[in-house]
Amino acid sequence: MKFACAASALLLAGHSAAYDIIHSSSVNCREKPTTKSKVVKVYQLGDDVDIVCQVEGQKVSSTGSNVWDKTQDGCYVLDYYIYTGFSGISKPLCSDT
Repeated sequence: MKFACAASALLLAGHSAAYDIIHSSSVNCREKPTTKSKVVKVYQLGDDVDIVCQVEGQKVSSTGSNVWDKTQDGCYVLDYYIYTGFSGISKPLCSDT
């Protein structure tokens, strides 16, 4: 049984997980973790957003957050707009930004 649990954990490691959008009806996904970066995709309320990893980027004063989520599409969404159940870094850190 311990082996089966360990094997399941290894299979899940490194995979993204889907989360919901909150605080807005849509959210911009940007090329880099800053609001000055180009918008490359827009997620709508009801879309599942898969988080691959997280990074500290520009602090957005209106939200108080500087945590950005890298999505399955390779772009960045401010974590404030994604319901992960945590405030701050809760996923693996991105190795590239």
